[in-house]
Amino acid sequence: MEKIEDVPFLMILQHLGHLMKYQAVSRLEEFELKPSQAGILFILSHERVLSQRELAERIGVKPPSMTVALQKMEKMGYVIRENDKDDMRIIRIALTEKGEHCVEMVKGLIWQAEMSCFVDFPRKRDF
Repeated sequence: MEKIEDVPFLMILQHLGHLMKYQAVSRLEEFELKPSQAGILFILSHERVLSQRELAERIGVKPPSMTVALQKMEKMGYVIRENDKDDMRIIRIALTEKGEHCVEMVKGLIWQAEMSCFVDFPRKRDF
Protein backbone atom coordinates (compact mmCIF):
# COMPACT_ATOMS: atom_id res chain seq x y z
CA MET A 1 0.00 0.00 0.00
CA GLU A 2 1.05 3.54 -0.69
CA LYS A 3 1.90 5.88 2.11
CA ILE A 4 -0.38 8.90 2.39
CA GLU A 5 2.64 11.06 1.63
CA ASP A 6 2.95 9.34 -1.78
CA VAL A 7 -0.64 10.00 -2.85
CA PRO A 8 -1.01 13.11 -5.05
CA PHE A 9 -2.60 15.97 -3.10
CA LEU A 10 -5.21 16.55 -5.82
CA MET A 11 -6.39 12.95 -5.41
CA ILE A 12 -6.70 13.46 -1.65
CA LEU A 13 -8.73 16.64 -2.17
CA GLN A 14 -11.00 14.93 -4.69
CA HIS A 15 -11.63 12.06 -2.29
CA LEU A 16 -12.28 14.42 0.60
CA GLY A 17 -14.71 16.46 -1.51
CA HIS A 18 -16.58 13.31 -2.46
CA LEU A 19 -16.81 12.19 1.19
CA MET A 20 -18.02 15.60 2.35
CA LYS A 21 -20.65 15.86 -0.38
CA TYR A 22 -21.95 12.37 0.37
CA GLN A 23 -22.10 13.10 4.11
CA ALA A 24 -23.85 16.46 3.61
CA VAL A 25 -26.43 15.16 1.13
CA SER A 26 -27.31 12.14 3.25
CA ARG A 27 -27.67 14.27 6.39
CA LEU A 28 -29.79 16.90 4.60
CA GLU A 29 -32.24 14.16 3.66
CA GLU A 30 -33.27 14.08 7.33
CA PHE A 31 -34.83 17.50 6.71
CA GLU A 32 -36.06 16.64 3.21
CA LEU A 33 -33.67 19.30 1.86
CA LYS A 34 -31.49 19.38 -1.20
CA PRO A 35 -28.10 21.15 -0.97
CA SER A 36 -29.39 24.16 -2.93
CA GLN A 37 -32.33 24.50 -0.51
CA ALA A 38 -29.93 24.38 2.43
CA GLY A 39 -28.00 27.16 0.70
CA ILE A 40 -31.18 29.22 0.52
CA LEU A 41 -31.74 28.74 4.25
CA PHE A 42 -28.17 29.75 5.10
CA ILE A 43 -28.30 32.88 2.93
CA LEU A 44 -31.61 33.92 4.47
CA SER A 45 -30.29 33.29 7.98
CA HIS A 46 -27.51 35.75 7.23
CA GLU A 47 -29.41 38.33 5.14
CA ARG A 48 -32.78 38.04 6.97
CA VAL A 49 -35.03 39.14 4.05
CA LEU A 50 -34.33 39.14 0.32
CA SER A 51 -36.40 39.48 -2.81
CA GLN A 52 -36.90 36.31 -4.76
CA ARG A 53 -34.74 37.74 -7.57
CA GLU A 54 -31.90 38.68 -5.17
CA LEU A 55 -32.00 35.21 -3.68
CA ALA A 56 -31.87 33.58 -7.13
CA GLU A 57 -28.84 35.71 -8.02
CA ARG A 58 -27.03 34.81 -4.79
CA ILE A 59 -27.66 31.08 -5.28
CA GLY A 60 -26.86 31.26 -8.98
CA VAL A 61 -30.12 29.90 -10.37
CA LYS A 62 -32.77 31.28 -12.69
CA PRO A 63 -35.87 32.81 -11.07
CA PRO A 64 -38.22 30.00 -12.23
CA SER A 65 -35.98 27.42 -10.52
CA MET A 66 -36.00 29.54 -7.37
CA THR A 67 -39.80 29.68 -7.49
CA VAL A 68 -40.03 25.87 -7.50
CA ALA A 69 -37.55 25.52 -4.61
CA LEU A 70 -39.32 28.19 -2.55
CA GLN A 71 -42.74 26.63 -3.11
CA LYS A 72 -41.45 23.34 -1.69
CA MET A 73 -39.73 25.08 1.22
CA GLU A 74 -42.85 27.11 1.97
CA LYS A 75 -44.93 23.90 2.09
CA MET A 76 -42.40 22.46 4.56
CA GLY A 77 -42.79 25.61 6.68
CA TYR A 78 -39.17 26.82 6.35
CA VAL A 79 -39.79 30.10 4.51
CA ILE A 80 -42.51 32.65 4.05
CA ARG A 81 -43.10 34.62 0.86
CA GLU A 82 -44.78 38.01 1.02
CA ASN A 83 -45.39 40.79 -1.45
CA ASP A 84 -43.25 43.88 -0.92
CA LYS A 85 -45.22 46.66 0.79
CA ASP A 86 -44.01 49.31 -1.68
CA ASP A 87 -43.99 47.28 -4.89
CA MET A 88 -46.47 44.42 -5.12
CA ARG A 89 -44.52 42.90 -8.04
CA ILE A 90 -41.62 42.08 -5.71
CA ILE A 91 -41.81 38.99 -3.52
CA ARG A 92 -39.83 39.07 -0.29
CA ILE A 93 -38.55 35.85 1.26
CA ALA A 94 -37.77 35.30 4.95
CA LEU A 95 -37.18 32.36 7.25
CA THR A 96 -39.90 31.16 9.56
CA GLU A 97 -39.11 30.14 13.11
CA LYS A 98 -39.06 26.54 11.87
CA GLY A 99 -36.60 27.59 9.14
CA GLU A 100 -34.31 29.26 11.69
CA HIS A 101 -34.39 26.13 13.83
CA CYS A 102 -33.63 24.01 10.76
CA VAL A 103 -30.56 26.16 9.97
CA GLU A 104 -29.17 25.54 13.44
CA MET A 105 -29.83 21.81 13.18
CA VAL A 106 -28.25 21.60 9.72
CA LYS A 107 -25.19 23.52 10.92
CA GLY A 108 -24.70 20.88 13.60
CA LEU A 109 -25.18 18.02 11.15
CA ILE A 110 -22.75 19.54 8.67
CA TRP A 111 -20.21 20.05 11.44
CA GLN A 112 -20.57 16.35 12.33
CA ALA A 113 -20.20 15.39 8.65
CA GLU A 114 -17.03 17.47 8.37
CA MET A 115 -15.57 15.86 11.45
CA SER A 116 -16.38 12.34 10.24
CA CYS A 117 -14.55 13.08 6.98
CA PHE A 118 -11.41 14.02 8.90
CA VAL A 119 -11.37 11.16 11.41
CA ASP A 120 -7.96 9.52 11.05
CA PHE A 121 -7.44 11.45 7.82
CA PRO A 122 -3.63 11.67 8.05
CA ARG A 123 -3.48 7.87 8.40
CA LYS A 124 -6.03 6.90 5.72
CA ARG A 125 -4.57 4.47 3.23
CA ASP A 126 -7.66 3.01 1.55
CA PHE A 127 -8.25 5.59 -1.13
